[in-house]
Amino acid sequence: ALESLGGKEEIGRKGQVNKGLEIKWPNDILLEGKKLAGILTELSLSRKINYVVVGIGINVNQDFFPAELNNIATSLKIKYKKDQDRLEILKKLLVSIEKYYYRLLNQEGSQLIGEWKERMNIIGKEVNIHDNEKVYQGRVLDIAERGELLLESQGEVLRFWAGDVSLRTRPELRK
Repeated sequence: ALESLGGKEEIGRKGQVNKGLEIKWPNDILLEGKKLAGILTELSLSRKINYVVVGIGINVNQDFFPAELNNIATSLKIKYKKDQDRLEILKKLLVSIEKYYYRLLNQEGSQLIGEWKERMNIIGKEVNIHDNEKVYQGRVLDIAERGELLLESQGEVLRFWAGDVSLRTRPELRK
């Protein structure tokens, strides 16, 4: 959540494109419905958090994408029709993430989850969730306090965590 908020905030500053930006649970940032950035995390726990590794990828200066990605991915260069300064984007991204990190340390976790949820593109939508070999269908009810997705499926509420699922809106329900 922290990385998604920081990434969305920084990318949103580029030319004020915030209207077209949204977070796709759990770890993608979309620009006008196309993937602009992705975030991967790894966490080691015992009785406490041992470490967290975060990787952030932003499509910055790609001119084009292969045909199979052309309708689902974009870049800042494609959006603004000119090269972007990667170092400047990185500096601002790190400042933004640091701001959210300090808010988290100051016990603002619930407020951050609320802000993350406001930027989601799937709450209330019908979806398919692929979890290993099984596909779950249902309606996204909410994102819970700890970041898990709550899915109403066949009369019960299921919980999904980042890393366990990939999410796709059912094609027959897209508008």
